[in-house]
Amino acid sequence: MVIKNEYSYSYIKVSHWLKYSTISPNGIVLDQQRTHLIVSHINSKTVSVYRLQKDYRSLLHIVDVPLLTSPDNFHVDKNGAVWMGAHPVVKEALGHLSNCENPEDYGPSQVLRIVFSKNYQKWEISEPFMDDGRLISSSSIAVPFNNQLLIGSVCRQLVHCDIMPETI
Repeated sequence: MVIKNEYSYSYIKVSHWLKYSTISPNGIVLDQQRTHLIVSHINSKTVSVYRLQKDYRSLLHIVDVPLLTSPDNFHVDKNGAVWMGAHPVVKEALGHLSNCENPEDYGPSQVLRIVFSKNYQKWEISEPFMDDGRLISSSSIAVPFNNQLLIGSVCRQLVHCDIMPETI
């Protein structure tokens, strides 16, 4: 099957549901070994971890990590830590999305970092960045590099921060 639109071509041989029923899956990423799928759920404020089965056509649920914030997109760093942009107040993030051009309208931003144990049954969460939305509104992704952090937003800003390893 070839899917075509004015911007791209996609060549798909076979497709199927990997996970049929889930709540607001948004960001997805594979771990470094490409054996586990990590999925953000904005509405339920959780991150789910699944083990990919050998056929790569099915998943085994491992754990749901409660965050008390709405996770967006992921980056896995060279040490295997999972970084994400998050929306601590979803209502304000949604309001910002409907009016991206208005600098007076903004949503709070948060960056979380999760370090999982080898079996994904334990984890440690840190918050290297938090902002009320005036510096960066509605953060969507965070990428660390050499004691620096790049943070992308849903609508308008890209922020660069210097970070100290002991604070993450």
